Amino acid sequence: VCVGSPLELRVSSVSTVDSYNWLDASMSSIGTGSSVIVSNQATTAHEGEYHLYSTVGGCHSDTSSVTVALETTPEPVINLSGIGLPNGTEVSLCRESFPQTLTVTNTSYTPSWTLDGNTTPPIASRNNTGEFEVSVSNGVCTGTATVTILIDEFELSAYADTYGVEEGESVTLYAEGNNMIESSLVWNTVNGSSIGTGTPVTY
Repeated sequence: VCVGSPLELRVSSVSTVDSYNWLDASMSSIGTGSSVIVSNQATTAHEGEYHLYSTVGGCHSDTSSVTVALETTPEPVINLSGIGLPNGTEVSLCRESFPQTLTVTNTSYTPSWTLDGNTTPPIASRNNTGEFEVSVSNGVCTGTATVTILIDEFELSAYADTYGVEEGESVTLYAEGNNMIESSLVWNTVNGSSIGTGTPVTY
């Protein structure tokens, strides 16, 4: 049983009896019937031995016992460029940042990857973006984590206030783009000499 999962005990083979009676490790009653829900979200406090007996015509049967052990669900963490991402993170990357290989930490179990529900290697590329999900299992419990990787469709265009200038004359340059941060714009000549920053600039 996985930590955090419902813990329900059931009679393996139901017989004609007056009642089934369930007891915890301290022999305190926890319910009657062919099944009993010990907890909707089991914790390690629910580990231990449970007992069951039936009654027929006022007589008790022998007691049967079962031992419950809880397994911790793995909690994988997806890493992008060496940075662990919280589960459900959405990341937008520039086109030149691809490809990116995803890794998983916080678990020693072998990961399985899907992209939008389809099996995939853990590599994000310009043609391979969307919701990546990693699953790891300890043989009893399965833990998952997701990250959505998108392409930042940033476009930038530049133009001048005139298309014909004489030698020695100045020209004003402008830039436009979606999600553009003007303070991040840097202008240079073809020779690498700095013209200025922002928009517009005069050269």
